Amino acid sequence: MGNEQVLVNYWLPPDIEPSQVFANTSLERPLGESGLCLEEERPTPAGMSALLHKLRSARRVRLAARSIDSIIQSLDQVAREWLDPKLPERRLCIQAIHAFTGLSEAMIGHTLDLEMRSSLREGMERALEREVGDAKALDTFVPQRSLGGFTHASGPELIGAIFSSNVPGLPHLTIMRSLLVKSACLGRTSRYEPIFLPLYVQTLARIDPELASCLAVVHWPHEDMKVGGEFYRGVDHLIAWGGDAAHEQLARRCPPELKITRHGHRIGFAVVLRSALRHQREALSLAHQLAYDFTVFEQHACLAPQALYVEQGSDVSVEFFGRAMAESMDAWADVLPPRTLTRAEQAHLRNELEMIRMRRAMGEKVRLMTPPNRLQRVVTIEPAAQLQPSPGDRFVRIMPIRSWEFLPSLLEECRGRLQNVALAGEGGEARRLRDTLARLGVSRICLPGRMGTPSMMWYHDGAPRLGELLRWTDVELETPGDAESGRRLSPRTTLP
Repeated sequence: MGNEQVLVNYWLPPDIEPSQVFANTSLERPLGESGLCLEEERPTPAGMSALLHKLRSARRVRLAARSIDSIIQSLDQVAREWLDPKLPERRLCIQAIHAFTGLSEAMIGHTLDLEMRSSLREGMERALEREVGDAKALDTFVPQRSLGGFTHASGPELIGAIFSSNVPGLPHLTIMRSLLVKSACLGRTSRYEPIFLPLYVQTLARIDPELASCLAVVHWPHEDMKVGGEFYRGVDHLIAWGGDAAHEQLARRCPPELKITRHGHRIGFAVVLRSALRHQREALSLAHQLAYDFTVFEQHACLAPQALYVEQGSDVSVEFFGRAMAESMDAWADVLPPRTLTRAEQAHLRNELEMIRMRRAMGEKVRLMTPPNRLQRVVTIEPAAQLQPSPGDRFVRIMPIRSWEFLPSLLEECRGRLQNVALAGEGGEARRLRDTLARLGVSRICLPGRMGTPSMMWYHDGAPRLGELLRWTDVELETPGDAESGRRLSPRTTLP
C-alpha cells in the first residue's frame, strides 16, 4: 500500500509459521495520516490449537529450567530500552497508538514511561519478596522455617490473557507476571490497540529469544466462538481485562473449572481533608498534584479519580481551591495535551455541559469554574452526591462535604468496585479515614499526584497477583518434638 510502513497485530514464536496459525485472509488498513499501515491476521481454530501446543512445549523445554534472576535481568533490560525515546519500537508504538486512539503523543510517551519505570529490577524483586518470600523458591526447594522443611513454588504451564485498550503499555504487566512465575502466555489484544504488545515482545526477542519463544500475541473477534473456545479450553489460568459486559460474556464462554483473574470496572476518587488546606500556598501545590491525577490516562483508567471530595471548614475556601484546580488543569494541558475527540465523544461531553446549565437554571448550586464551551479539562463545584463515573477526558467534579464521616454514605453504591483513592490530610482524621476506606473495600490509598503510578508491589484489586498464580509444594522434615526442643532448620540447610 504505497510507501506506508507495515505493522502487524501479532507476535508468534519463531519456530511456528504464520501459515500454521492464521487463515489466508489478512487485511491491511492505513492508520490515518501516520504513514503506517496495520496488517491484521486472525487465527483459525486449528491454528489456535497448534499455537497452544507450541507454547506448552516451549515452556517445558526452555522456561521451566530458567533461573528467576535471569528472567528478571531480561525483563529489566526490556524496560530500560523502552524508556529510551529513541528506541525504534517505542517510536512506532507512539505513532500507531496516536493514530488509533487520538491520545496525544506526549501522553502516550508519558504513560509508557510510567509503566516501564515500575517494571525495573527493583520493582520485580520487591514484588516477589512481598508475594513469594524467597524468590529462589521459583527455582528449587528452599528452607521454610515455620514449616520445618522446604517449599517450592510453581506457576501454571500456560496463562491466557485478554487485554483492553484504555491504558497504553499496560498489557506488558501480564506478560511480566507470567514470565516471573515461569508460565508461557498467549494474549489476545484489543482491536482498538493491537500495536504495543507485539512491539514489546519484539524487543524482548532481540534481548532474550528464549523467553520470547514462550509468548504469543494474536487477535480474534469476540464473536468467533470456535477460536475463542479453543483458547479458553487450552489455557490453565485466564487473566482478563475489560468492562462488566465483557466479563459477563466470559462467564458464559469459559469452562467452569478455568481459574480466572478478572480486572473489571473499578472506580477511584480523591479526598482533601481540611487539615490539608490551611494555607493558600499548600492549596496551590495540592491542586497541581491532583490536577495531574485527573490528567494522566485522560481519566479513562481505573486508577484515575472520578470525583474530588473536599472537606469544608478550612482556612482556604472551596471556591479558591476550585479556581486553583482549573488553572492547574490548564498547566498540565500544556505539558500533556488532551486527546483528539470523535464527534460522538464531543456530543457526549456537550450533553454533560448542557446538564450542568439545566441544573443551575433549576436553582441547584452548581458552579462551572472553566469556560462554558470547553469540552475537556472541565472543573465544577457541585453538591456532594453518590460517587459515579465522570464523563472522562479530564472532567473534575469538586464536591464539598461537611465532614469526611459523610463519605461512606456517598460511596455505598460503588461498594465492591472501589479501587484507588488519593488522600490529602494528616493526623487522627486521616488515620480514621484510611481505616474506613479499607473496610469499604478500597485496595489502594496514595498521596495526591500518585494515583497513576502504583508499584508492582501493590495488591492489584486487593489480591496478590503473583501469589494467586502459584502452586506450592512442601517437604516436611521436622516433627512436633523437634520444634519444641528448639531444633530448627537453618537457612543453609539442604534437602537430604
